[in-house]
Amino acid sequence: MLKKMILMSLLVVGASLSILSNSTTVMKIGGIIMVAGTLYGAFELLFRNSVELLSGSKITKKDLKNLPLEIQRKYRKITILVGIICLIVSVLCLYGISYKL
Repeated sequence: MLKKMILMSLLVVGASLSILSNSTTVMKIGGIIMVAGTLYGAFELLFRNSVELLSGSKITKKDLKNLPLEIQRKYRKITILVGIICLIVSVLCLYGISYKL
């Protein structure tokens, strides 16, 4: 739960700094915070597989391991796909910070 709160706070603070500011320096700082948040999320999804997609429900990680193998494979494919998307977003954000601002 703490990891999710840290990740969401990084993304919200970074996005709000980059959207609401008029200064390019503050926009770059917000973009760097967003890159850190998305890289953290991509790492959690790709390598640790520890970000629960069903947060807020009564399903725990033990329950997911008790599901049939086909559903476990689909869950893993989804986490890998979302992790790759997070990684692409962080690279694009880093490119935007470096060259476009």
